Amino acid sequence: MPKPGAGMLAIDLIVLCLTGDHAKQSSQALDLAEKGMDFADALHLTRSRRCEGFVTFDRKLVKAAKAAGYQGMRDA
Repeated sequence: MPKPGAGMLAIDLIVLCLTGDHAKQSSQALDLAEKGMDFADALHLTRSRRCEGFVTFDRKLVKAAKAAGYQGMRDA
């Protein structure tokens, strides 16, 4: 039996997200991740959809978010 590690934790997290209160946002995050965005970044981004903006130091995330239609993104 494999030892629990980062991979198992990620799977548990995904299952929790997909079955929890934020299933729609988690599904959108998985779609973004399939298109190449980092899953954690995609999850933060989809959960911030109702916010006025999202500020980050990660310029790659800003570019990917704007390409995905999240216009409230800007770099710090």
